[in-house]
Amino acid sequence: MSVIRANNASKVLLFFFLHRFRWRTQADLGSQLQLLAIAHHLNRDLVGRFDPRYLVYRLAAIAGRFAVDAQNHATQLQAKGFEVLPSAANFIFARHPQHDAAGVAAKLSEQGVIVRHFKQERIAQFLRISIVTPEQNQSLIDGLGDL
Repeated sequence: MSVIRANNASKVLLFFFLHRFRWRTQADLGSQLQLLAIAHHLNRDLVGRFDPRYLVYRLAAIAGRFAVDAQNHATQLQAKGFEVLPSAANFIFARHPQHDAAGVAAKLSEQGVIVRHFKQERIAQFLRISIVTPEQNQSLIDGLGDL
């Protein structure tokens, strides 16, 4: 896992975005970290060529796309019988009431799709499913096949 080292311009962009949309709670920490990564990426390519206000609106559009992708992904999982917990992060926590989570994770792993399974009793039947690219999200849905 690589560590993102954001420069000051990225931090300023993130601050403006978070301030504009009032995301100041600890509950949104995952979203804040994700936006810092996005700001760092955009900063490399765009700072100096565009008005900073454009970058704030661009960050808002990207964050909105992540939210839509997460909702679409959750809907697809629910259609396959999964119970999906509400999430404001870049992952979904889901379980299937008729299938063991460890078995589902193993089946997906054989197909090259990685999800995280926890062994703690309280969450042993849940999978942590990251929201990534639409293609990778579709690979998960395809890998689940007919559960």
